[in-house]
Amino acid sequence: MDEENQEKDEEETKTETETTPTKETGTKRTIETLDRAEEINNVKSRNLKREEDLQTRKEEFAARTMVGGETEAGKPAEKSKDETPHEYRLRVEKELAEGKTEFGN
Repeated sequence: MDEENQEKDEEETKTETETTPTKETGTKRTIETLDRAEEINNVKSRNLKREEDLQTRKEEFAARTMVGGETEAGKPAEKSKDETPHEYRLRVEKELAEGKTEFGN
């Protein structure tokens, strides 16, 4: 029975210290809060550093693009459009009708 009473007393004491703010628990909570805040600050600092690095890379890329202009590398080759005989006949007839060609008149 003494063990059960002792366990109940210990549980009540734990509950009281957890719910009742004392100087010691307040200090522990403050330290935990400060540790958590420091951890959050470190995460934010790392993220800020990554963002700064990314921004620098973007600026360098934009500068290289402006100085270098556009390149043909990586672009698909343009297909040259060959006129079909039918398209050629239509174009020549249109030019003849408008008087743009020398032959025929």
